[in-house]
Amino acid sequence: MLDFTTAEILRGVYPERTAGFPRFLGSDGPHRGPEIGLRFAQNDSLAGWRITETTGSDAPARQCHQQAREAYNAPVFEFKNEIPAQRMLGGSPKSKDGTVRHVIEFVARVALLAFIVFVLWWASSAPLSSVINLFIIVGGVLLTLPLVWLGRKILDRHQTTSGVAWTTTFVHFALGLTLGVPIVRAIGTHQNWSGLILPVPSGIGLALVIITGAAFLLTVVNLALKGLGAPFFISLSQKLAADWSYAWTRNPMVLAVLAFLLSLGIWFQSMLFLFWVLILFAPALLVFVKVYEERELEIRFGASYLEYKSRTPMLFPRRPKG
Repeated sequence: MLDFTTAEILRGVYPERTAGFPRFLGSDGPHRGPEIGLRFAQNDSLAGWRITETTGSDAPARQCHQQAREAYNAPVFEFKNEIPAQRMLGGSPKSKDGTVRHVIEFVARVALLAFIVFVLWWASSAPLSSVINLFIIVGGVLLTLPLVWLGRKILDRHQTTSGVAWTTTFVHFALGLTLGVPIVRAIGTHQNWSGLILPVPSGIGLALVIITGAAFLLTVVNLALKGLGAPFFISLSQKLAADWSYAWTRNPMVLAVLAFLLSLGIWFQSMLFLFWVLILFAPALLVFVKVYEERELEIRFGASYLEYKSRTPMLFPRRPKG
């Protein structure tokens, strides 16, 4: 047994991830009886905690394991034999298999990113007919809906560290095609769209484009510093970003993207472009956020995300409480 409780260690190292301990462990940390001692370790960045038997019968451990599952509503707990304290604290050296896995994941992400960049470059200059262009701009966005549905089904069936990572990587990759390509085509061909001209000076639109573009870059920096991540599958966040712009809204990056696209429509003086953003693109992006991304964050960050979700609006900013 450790000289001090693992709960105390985790409260010091992961304070935002241990607020729920007293709900089923008591305020003094893990239950320690004459027959059983329980230790809790972070479950490889997934929601919840791995419960391990250290002495005696495993019945109390399994009972507490079930209580933990119910408390966090996260079916990703694992019951295993004792885990060394070094691993609990994240201090154990990476295994050879783990290193190989990370290398494979990195190479796969780089390859997928390179492919998306190539497709977007091609889409920006390819001479396409009006029919095909319309199919991409409208149909591509609509394909996002079944993609999100399928991704959510797979996500719910594979709630493991690698399962969540790989599912999210490929869902994000597909979104780069179903949303990214239509954006490129819409921006590149907007001058060919007939329709009402927005009676707003283009200079105002350009100013808004600069402001919202800068806002988007700030949200990227915010995520990198507070969540240790990057947009989409480039690097999944390692921590729950809940400070700065993320304290005002759970999705500042999504809000900035939508504001930027609307600003482009004002700059282009194109009512059709604005309608496309508001009627097609924005709903598809928000469906992804609500159906897939929120569930993915619940699995990875558990109770801390649910608490953050309860006090922070989804999209439109609100002054943080307290």
